[in-house]
Order: sequence, then C-alpha cells, then structure tokens
Amino acid sequence: MRKAEVENVKIACEKLRELWAEVEGYYYDLDGPALIPVCKSP
Repeated sequence: MRKAEVENVKIACEKLRELWAEVEGYYYDLDGPALIPVCKSP
C-alpha cells in the first residue's frame, strides 16, 4: 500500500509541473512517524 501512496504523490507532482507550478511532495509515514520527501521542483 505504501508504494502506491508514494507513487500517487509523484504522479500528482508531475501533473502540477506540467502546469508550470512549483511543487514539493511529501509522504507522512504513520509507522515512523516521519515526513518523507518524494518530489521537489527543480
């Protein structure tokens, strides 16, 4: 399940970049707990 959630964040970042938006995507791991960076605008 976690892989699918992280992949969903990556896809959302890519789609927003296509609209020239500067985005950062994170995944909050409840088991950790930790905030994991998934994508950043270059």
